[in-house]
Amino acid sequence: KSFYSQLFKTPKIYDITSSHFTMDYIEGHSFIQFLTYATKNDLDKLIKKLEGYFAENIEGKIIIDGEVFKRKIESIDKQYLSWFNDFPSEIEVYSGQCHGDLTFSNMIFSNDIYFIDFLDSYIESPTMDLIKLRQDTHLHWSLEMSEQKYDLNKVLVALLYLDNWIQDTYQFDYYNFLQKINLLRILPYAKTTHIKNFISNKFHEL
Repeated sequence: KSFYSQLFKTPKIYDITSSHFTMDYIEGHSFIQFLTYATKNDLDKLIKKLEGYFAENIEGKIIIDGEVFKRKIESIDKQYLSWFNDFPSEIEVYSGQCHGDLTFSNMIFSNDIYFIDFLDSYIESPTMDLIKLRQDTHLHWSLEMSEQKYDLNKVLVALLYLDNWIQDTYQFDYYNFLQKINLLRILPYAKTTHIKNFISNKFHEL
């Protein structure tokens, strides 16, 4: 409800209680529908909006102690510590606010683009939003989860175009390490063998 951006919107929120809230229904398209029909100009407009969003939220940089990441992995399951060869003593990330789960499946493409399904993050940093975006542009998470029919080659070309922009524009120290933790955070919520295998395979590819 407190989210504000000059470039993206959220549905209006009503009737907040301790257990639920209601919000406006937004008529729009999924990211797959958008990417299937998007021209290069459409992708560039999306990039322009995302650049503006990160400009709104990136305040500078901050150093995070490596123990923070180790504790996060332990909180998921201590067995995953053995999946990492080593831990950085510290990582520099962008400082500022973040959405927390900025995947394309949490965007509604209408006359405006709406963000939904915000999530608390163990680190409040725009870097976490960039990691989440690359969960889609690099690892194709939302694509894998979708049951819609689409032109695979067209969508993959669009995702690669967006991924190249992210890599060329923003700093990614320890990207593989941060993305691995991101994947482990999803794993406890994976309900099917297919999803669990997808996460595991992507983890070990990084």
